[in-house]
Amino acid sequence: MKKISFRIAIFISLSTSVFAQNKTYIGFDFGYKGDIYQFADYGNSLTAYPIPGSVYGFNLGQELKNSIIVESGIYKVNYWSSVMFKELSFGSSGSSIDSWQIPFRLKTNINLYKNKISISPYIGYVLAFNQNYTSSRPNNASLGYGSATITNSTDSISYYYDEFSNYKKVFSLIETGIALNYKTKHGFQWSIITNYNTGLSKVIQQNVKYTINNQPEQKGNYVSNGDNFQVLIGLKYQISNIWQNKNERENNKKEKLSAINNSGKQKFYIGTDIGLSRNKFDNTNQNIYAFEKTPNIFWNNDIIIGLKIGYKATEKISIETGYYSLFFTNSYTIKYYNSYSEGGKIRTGGTGFVQVPLRFKYNYYLLNNRLAIVPYVGAAIFTHYLGVGKYDTSIFETRASNELSSSINDTTTIVLTAYREKNLNVLFVAGIGVEYFLTKKLIFTLYGNSSTGFKEINRLNLVYDKNTVLHQEGDIGYKGTSFNITCGLKMNIGKYE
Repeated sequence: MKKISFRIAIFISLSTSVFAQNKTYIGFDFGYKGDIYQFADYGNSLTAYPIPGSVYGFNLGQELKNSIIVESGIYKVNYWSSVMFKELSFGSSGSSIDSWQIPFRLKTNINLYKNKISISPYIGYVLAFNQNYTSSRPNNASLGYGSATITNSTDSISYYYDEFSNYKKVFSLIETGIALNYKTKHGFQWSIITNYNTGLSKVIQQNVKYTINNQPEQKGNYVSNGDNFQVLIGLKYQISNIWQNKNERENNKKEKLSAINNSGKQKFYIGTDIGLSRNKFDNTNQNIYAFEKTPNIFWNNDIIIGLKIGYKATEKISIETGYYSLFFTNSYTIKYYNSYSEGGKIRTGGTGFVQVPLRFKYNYYLLNNRLAIVPYVGAAIFTHYLGVGKYDTSIFETRASNELSSSINDTTTIVLTAYREKNLNVLFVAGIGVEYFLTKKLIFTLYGNSSTGFKEINRLNLVYDKNTVLHQEGDIGYKGTSFNITCGLKMNIGKYE
C-alpha cells in the first residue's frame, strides 16, 4: 500500500511539474454564425443562403507540449430556418433550435512572427444538446408551420411549410477551423477565428409547398445536419502567468510603462470600430411598432462599422471624427389579439445610413496610464445615398395560426411602403468607453454610444387588413436615435510632443 501511494505521489508531482511549465489559458469567443441548408426543389424557385445568427462561449485550453494544445468549453448556439425564393430575393426566418455545445479540440500553434503573430489550425468533436427536444412527441411531429403570400410588381408567391426539429436530443458535429492570433506581452491573445461545423445526422427538416403566379403547385424541402460556419473574435488570457514568469514581469514593468507613456504623448491616432446598433423607432399606432420578437442579436440589431481619426489637443482632451456605416433594416410588428403578434424585417439595396461624427473626449487614466475611462459628447451628420421619397413597396398575405388553439386562424394582408423624408439629419451623440494598451502603440477600445435625432429621416408606412373586417394603418418613424456597443482597435501615430 505504501508503494502504491508513493508511486501515485510521484506521478502527481511529475504531472504538476510538466503542466507548470506549459501554458494554460481561459478565453471568450463571440461572433457571427451562418446556418447551412441543403435543399431539394422540383419547381426550381427555392434557394438557400447562410442564415445569420450569433454564437458565444467560454473555453479553457492546456498546452501539452510545444505547439500542441487541447481545448474545451461551452457555447450557446441557436439554429435558424428559412424559406427563400429566387424571384423575390425574399427570405422569411425563424428560430428552430436552441442548443448548448461542448467542443473538444486539438490545436497546433504555428509561429509567423517573433512569437507575437501565429496561426492555429484545429480539428475537434462537438457534442450538442437540443434544448427544444420534447421526448413526449414523436420525431415526425411538426413543431412549427405557417403560410404566406408575397407579392411585388411582377410576381406573386404563396407558400406553406411544416418544420420538423425533434429528431435528436443530443447530436454531434465535426469541427475544423483556423485562428489568426496576436499575442501581447501581458498574457492576452486576440484571435480572429473561422471554422466550419459538419453535422453527422439530420437535425432540422422543413417541407415546403408553393405556387408562383397561380401556376401548378410545387414542392421542396430544406434539410440541416447542423452544418454552419462561424467567424469569431476571441480573447484569451494565459492564466499560467499567475504562477509563471513572475520575476520577469516585475523586471520589465518599468520599461513597458515608459514605452506606453511615450506612446500616449503622440498627437494623432487612427482606428476602426465594429458593433451592433439597437435603433429606436416612433409609431403612430399602438398595434404597429418596430420588430422586437427574437433573441437573435444579429437579427434584432443592425451592424455598424467605421473608421476614425483623432487629435490630442492636450494630454487628456482629444477631438475625433470618422466615417461610419449603419446597415439599416426596416422592421415591423403587427399585434392582433392581446397575446399574438407577427413581424419581420426588410432590407433593400442602399437603405443604409452614413454617420460622420465630431466627438470631444476626455481621457481619465488609470493603472499607470495603461487604462483610460473615456466619456465624450458631440454631434454627427446623419445621411444616406437614397433620394427623398418612396424607395420600396412590399405586399404580404399571411395566415397566422397556432397549433394549440384552433380558434386562432387569421388572414392578414400587409402593404409596406418605405420613404426617406430628408437627405440629412443632425444628431446629438454621447457615450463612454474604456481603452486599454495592448502594446506600446496598439489600443483596444470598447464603447457604449448613444445618438439622438430630432427630425424623422426614414418612415415605414404599414397598412393591414385582417379577415377583411379590421383595417388599420400606421407609420414607424426613425430619426437616427440609437444605442450601440462597439469594439475596436486604435493606434497612436505621429511624433511625440
